Amino acid sequence: MTRTHSPDELTTDDRRQIRLRALLDRRFLLLVGLFIAIVVAGGWLAYEPHVAPATIEDSQPTGTWEEQPTLSHQAEIQRANPVFPVGETLRNQGLYYTRLSPELQGTYTYAYEAPDGELDTTVDVFLVLQSVDDDGNVYWSERERLERDSIEGLQPGQEMQLSFDLNVSDVEPRIEAIESGLGASPGTSEATVVVETTVSGTVNGERISNRHVGEYVLEPTGSTYSVQTNTENVGERTFTETVEIDERYGPLRSYGSLALVVFGLVGIATLGYGRHADLLAVTDDERRLLEAASQREEFDDWISVGRVEEADLEGPRIEIANLEGLVDVAIDSDRRVIEDPQQGAYYVVEGDVYHVYEPADRTPEDDNEIDEDEREAAVGGEQRNEAADSLESKQASRIKMSDGVTDDVSENERRAAASDDVDEGVGDGVLVGGDPPLFDDAGDRPFFENRDSEDSDNSTRDEAAFDELSSIFDDQEAEDYGDERRLEDNLNSNGETDPGVEAVDASDEEPEEND
Repeated sequence: MTRTHSPDELTTDDRRQIRLRALLDRRFLLLVGLFIAIVVAGGWLAYEPHVAPATIEDSQPTGTWEEQPTLSHQAEIQRANPVFPVGETLRNQGLYYTRLSPELQGTYTYAYEAPDGELDTTVDVFLVLQSVDDDGNVYWSERERLERDSIEGLQPGQEMQLSFDLNVSDVEPRIEAIESGLGASPGTSEATVVVETTVSGTVNGERISNRHVGEYVLEPTGSTYSVQTNTENVGERTFTETVEIDERYGPLRSYGSLALVVFGLVGIATLGYGRHADLLAVTDDERRLLEAASQREEFDDWISVGRVEEADLEGPRIEIANLEGLVDVAIDSDRRVIEDPQQGAYYVVEGDVYHVYEPADRTPEDDNEIDEDEREAAVGGEQRNEAADSLESKQASRIKMSDGVTDDVSENERRAAASDDVDEGVGDGVLVGGDPPLFDDAGDRPFFENRDSEDSDNSTRDEAAFDELSSIFDDQEAEDYGDERRLEDNLNSNGETDPGVEAVDASDEEPEEND
């Protein structure tokens, strides 16, 4: 059979494509079920973001309450000096001169911000004189109220202002008098104006209550004094309310779920169209080529590409069924497998014998034709064998009848002649001439095996041998009949009967049945 394809014709992409088609065809139902599951999962994930979003509780700010106290101070120039004019007011200075401005004026302003509210506000101003150590421990303390004011229902943005006056030049003498009365001056003396603010009420519908402190810290040094301000515990609060809002989904949940649905539907449609259009089916020819290519890759270490000359193929030929078997032969004989691309076959040459594997492409129609040829050859061989046996039996009978007359041809010679003719005519698969067939090392196959391409030549030779055999028996039959006629003429002329003939005739007659 003519070889039409080669495993080498399959590229890597071809093999991958054939394997993919075979996998898709074999796992068709499983893959369809998988794609259906993907569609269902994608639809379930896409239902909430796009159809019925879930709701969650969230706290949203509705307003902010923030206290805004302000502490300021100033001092007026009361004595003439070369720098400042008399009557000028110095505001929020870090340092004042005690001789020029002994009176310190402080102003405290309170306000707050809120969406709405009403606060009852009370402000107390105290002068605090005390002595403390480095760790803040108080040795002695004196507290004097300077001012007090209150307001009810203070609205957001509304200001409450309170002022006080303090003669700073009197502070140091008072501290000295206290220490003199105590008879000691432990720690560090301090003078502070403390502003205490207390608020209570409703802001933005919620109850509010707070107390915070503002301070004017004085540091008198005799000729000068400094003022520093600060506040503590100033109130600040954010009002919130709980609301239900739609849950927000990220892009992966929103668009990834839709992508799963589309992917599953495309997969189902693709598989369905491929099965309907028969695009997934793998032909027997493709399977054989893929198997041959896989074997070629598997046994690549034992195969060399080369050219096998015709002179190397004149010895006995042994056909191997597959490449694996040929590689085994090469391993056992310590040879290389030669791949001849021009011949389209693989060879292992071992002395005068060569082993060959031809990866021929065979279709079912070719197999049917080969089986029909083999059946016809078998039927023809049986018919020729039956004809030879019939002629041989007739010849033996005639030889027995003419035992005394035809001594020139013996029974053994006729049998030998018939046997030789039959062997020459129907000796398929063995060496011509009656020699015993040669076998390979395993002893189970002859070196000469007729290939499918030689069936027609063998049939022609068989028919020629059969015709020759028939002519030989026809000639022998004519000669035998001539001897019989001569024997009958002799008997008629002598009037005697040959005992051998009578014995033969008597034996041929059927015995009479006894009543």
